Amino acid sequence: MPQGGIYNGAVIWQPITDVQQFIQTFYASSTLPHLQKAKIVASQDLPKIAAQVAQINGLPSAKAGRVRYEYQI
Repeated sequence: MPQGGIYNGAVIWQPITDVQQFIQTFYASSTLPHLQKAKIVASQDLPKIAAQVAQINGLPSAKAGRVRYEYQI
């Protein structure tokens, strides 16, 4: 399956462990185009939320974070 293809409703992609890169890859190019030229003003890892997500979904690990952008409309 090629990267970016759809299989059973899921996008085929290599895992992205960086929250900022994930947002840019999946959202800034289409859903949130105003973020393409936005400035990141804050970023925070959320390890407790990541641990809960991993536990609920039976995953070995997960990543969670919060990113704040500054941009003009």
